[in-house]
Amino acid sequence: MPETMNVEITAPAKVNLFLNVLGKRSDGFHDIRSLLVPVSLFDRIWIETRAGDVETVMKSGIAKLGGLPWPAARTSSQNNLATRAGLALKELTGYREGALITIEKNIPVSAGLGGGSSDAAATLRGLNAAWRTGLSVESLMRLGDALGCDVPALVHGGIVLAEGRGELVSPLAERPARPLWMVLVNPGIEVSTADIYSRHQPDLTFEGADHKLKEVLKGLNEGNVETVGRGLFNDLEKTAFRKYPLLMLIKNELEKAGAAGVLLSGSGATIMALARDRDHGIELESRARMAIRCPVWTCVVAAAC
Repeated sequence: MPETMNVEITAPAKVNLFLNVLGKRSDGFHDIRSLLVPVSLFDRIWIETRAGDVETVMKSGIAKLGGLPWPAARTSSQNNLATRAGLALKELTGYREGALITIEKNIPVSAGLGGGSSDAAATLRGLNAAWRTGLSVESLMRLGDALGCDVPALVHGGIVLAEGRGELVSPLAERPARPLWMVLVNPGIEVSTADIYSRHQPDLTFEGADHKLKEVLKGLNEGNVETVGRGLFNDLEKTAFRKYPLLMLIKNELEKAGAAGVLLSGSGATIMALARDRDHGIELESRARMAIRCPVWTCVVAAAC
């Protein structure tokens, strides 16, 4: 058996500053344009190589962040995305041994923050190093495409525009001109991405998505959070709000509290509010908690790129 290797990695949550659903494909997925931003909220992952198969063990760390009693973390199974990532890498490379993957969950589940996809992406990178399989980032991205639409972008890392079903990834040409701070708010609702997409009806009268994307990119390049806020766009927001009116209430309260822009992340249920800086983010978080008047999980984060 090869020498045992221990690897520790982090898997960042993501938010969407822009999400345009272009239409349903023949394979059942949707064509999208999505601007993904990794943020400073991380799951922690430990990988230990060993004989046998790939196993994932989950432990919850989310209580450290305060807020709601989230459902118990999913334990090891072949349906776990990290386990599936390891098995896919093993099959592709012919690697004969296994690994124990331990994940501390700090990212809320089914929350539009890409926690499971990020765990899979980080696991691919971590096992590629631990097993010395030598695959390029591009090869890992192609492997990740079979695991989830956000996985290729999260394998790549940084702020990226994802197109197609998520497999076509273009990095932002330049790093943002200044740190981008935001507040994440979630009322503890687990949202099914597949359910929201199945309910989504295209808005055939709206033609401003291209302009919205240009506004977000301009704001990032100039370091102007107000410009970013004007460009925020998510095609799934109306659908999610119809099913979960509480999410619209949270968005309205964050707008009243003085956020530079507010948007549902992904299919929800996390609402993201842009702040001018960290102190403003802490102020927004406090004001939102008082105004919403129901239990919510909150976290102040910055773009991690």
